[in-house]
Amino acid sequence: QVQIEQMIMPDLWFEALVLAGLVVLLWQPAPPLRLAAAAGVLLGGSATVHQLGEVLVVPAVLFLLATATTLRRALTTAGVLVVAFLVPIVTYSTVNYVNNGHFRLAKGQQDTGRVVAAADCATLQLPADVRPLCPTPHQQSFGPDWIEHSKYSPLHTAPVPAGTTRAQLTRELMSAIWNQQPQRIVGAVALDSLRLFAVTRDSDPYTTPL
Repeated sequence: QVQIEQMIMPDLWFEALVLAGLVVLLWQPAPPLRLAAAAGVLLGGSATVHQLGEVLVVPAVLFLLATATTLRRALTTAGVLVVAFLVPIVTYSTVNYVNNGHFRLAKGQQDTGRVVAAADCATLQLPADVRPLCPTPHQQSFGPDWIEHSKYSPLHTAPVPAGTTRAQLTRELMSAIWNQQPQRIVGAVALDSLRLFAVTRDSDPYTTPL
């Protein structure tokens, strides 16, 4: 939490939007339509900075169903919230479609960088067209973020044979790592978890210093 508050990262905006949405939703014992709509926009907006926010529509709707005085009121208020919740998500996805060619909040498979950074590509059994996507140990030393996002990462520079797509090749690579080397993924996540309790973070140039 301390690190989130000190970094220019989506997590801080995510928390602020979620908090604002909850405040609006809880402002009155039985939220009127205008507050339900405002809460929906705020909670839906949180999903545009942190995709996990998509799940917030579920507890919000359950809360409205539980606090409404009549079934009709419950369905109406919940419907307004759901529509309002979708507005920022659809808007963001539309902008993504215009600029990047995909109608999604995010492109790619979640945690790709973390999984690929943990792999031992030398011993991994991969099809010939997938192997170029697996990074070298030197490339892995740059960290998961570099592997997932850098334009120089093999995930983005490896050749793609005709008849397939980069997304398909990446899914095959992820599947192979999960099936053949799950212990390496668990170990990498466990090591990252231990780093959360370090007094300082300055040993790894690709980890945010603290």
